[in-house]
Amino acid sequence: MFALVLKRLDTLLLTIWVGGILTMGYVVAPILFSTLDDRSLAALVAGKLFSIMAVIGLYCGSLLVFLVVAGGQSLKQFRPMFMLWLIFEITGRFANLPGLYIGIVYLVIFAGYLNLQRETGYYRHWQFWALVGMLLVTAIGYFYLTPEIKAMRQSGEAARASEAFKALHGTASVLYLLTSVAGLAIVIAGLPKTENGSERD
Repeated sequence: MFALVLKRLDTLLLTIWVGGILTMGYVVAPILFSTLDDRSLAALVAGKLFSIMAVIGLYCGSLLVFLVVAGGQSLKQFRPMFMLWLIFEITGRFANLPGLYIGIVYLVIFAGYLNLQRETGYYRHWQFWALVGMLLVTAIGYFYLTPEIKAMRQSGEAARASEAFKALHGTASVLYLLTSVAGLAIVIAGLPKTENGSERD
């Protein structure tokens, strides 16, 4: 059972991520705003749910990119990267370091890993770049747009009615739509096949 899950891990991660994006954005959020009389409460609940979905997306997306980059190679090659990620994650939690800082350090290490794995041909597949784009958009939304929108909401009615707030909210909506479309495209087309046709261990 565990071996089967590992072999289908990419499909499982993609299902969780894209399914969550579509369910949260186009089912849960509209129901909240149409059901709750207090729009501020609806916005608060929706914001928290979107933040949770963003964290799930960052984890699922990162692992998906790893799997695409690895091609058909053994998952054992992921152990060093996984250990580094675990160290940064645990250290960041206990030391209360900003998530953005941890992410930047991790990206530097990941860039080195991408360079070492060029022979798998991951860069020739549009799905890889779509996943990277989804990850970047999710990170921008989680680390920049969401905190800014939250701060404006807490500032009062005047801030929520300002042009700056509308612009931020509009930008977040457009980025969310782009992420949804990219995710659907990957689901329909499927993740790229491995270069050597082998299955992951």
